[in-house]
Amino acid sequence: MINYIACTDYTIGFDTAVNTAMEAIDKIRDTSTSHERCSIIEVMGRNAGYIALWCGIANGAEDILLPERYDNDEQALINHIIEGRKKGKKHHLIINAEGIGHSTGMARRIEAATGIETRATIFGYMQRGGSPTCKDRMYASIMGAYAVDLLAEGKSNRLLEDVSDNVFIRMSDTQTPQGIMAVVKMSEITIEDLFGRGMHINSNTIQPLLLILENLQDPGNLGTIIRMAEGAGVTGVIMSCNTVDIYNPKTIRSTMGSLYRVPVIYVDDICEAVEECKQKGIRVYAAHLKGTDNYNVKDYTQPTAFMIGNEGNGLTDKLTDKSRD
Repeated sequence: MINYIACTDYTIGFDTAVNTAMEAIDKIRDTSTSHERCSIIEVMGRNAGYIALWCGIANGAEDILLPERYDNDEQALINHIIEGRKKGKKHHLIINAEGIGHSTGMARRIEAATGIETRATIFGYMQRGGSPTCKDRMYASIMGAYAVDLLAEGKSNRLLEDVSDNVFIRMSDTQTPQGIMAVVKMSEITIEDLFGRGMHINSNTIQPLLLILENLQDPGNLGTIIRMAEGAGVTGVIMSCNTVDIYNPKTIRSTMGSLYRVPVIYVDDICEAVEECKQKGIRVYAAHLKGTDNYNVKDYTQPTAFMIGNEGNGLTDKLTDKSRD
């Protein structure tokens, strides 16, 4: 109800809390006007000022005190009250967020400084009760139904948030986001995991088939290679530390989901990684302009690794020399 969950612009219960407070403030303002008082109304919100801000605007408050912005300049507040009274205002409405608090003491100080009767009202938990608004009921029903669907599919430990388009655009780096975003844990594997990783198809184990990528720079190229690698049955990808970030948003989109299924790893010394492959009995081939064999005459049913180099410069000579063919 406080509306302070990160990366959202609305949480269930906020609309109800705001409307409950707004209706009560309307009644207090009437009394404040008839008695020519200054009224300080403290609303809930902890360290977030959303309820105070919305109520302050909706109820036409003269001052809104938010924990995100208030500088504790009480004298400026007093001066504003005095100026309003000189202009003929019969009341002064101050909405104070819970994160600032101390409304009772503030009321005493303002009355002493201005001579204007000042009263503090602290709503407290009354904002948590009441009948939910239509908006809150709809949001709760939609999100609740979706959560149940996920549980029925065996999916749990998920946080679901519905955000507006303008918030989603700020969260995404694409111009036209598709409306779905997820937080996914990065995989943690070792090169030894790749050496022992085979594919099991119809009870048959296929030997490791690896890609070794050196200094690729284009995110789209890397993503496309990984996507094609999955289709070809590649069981893992080893990349030099100077290769473009696999978690670059453009790379992720280019993989079209393959990133979540194909194991990938960065290594500090790509030449050392190639030597480890050879020590494990993995045949290493290089895609190179000086190659003498056609790719279709080799036997790739044994443990195999293919090396691919930079888009403009190809493989370095040092790495090329380590290939078998």
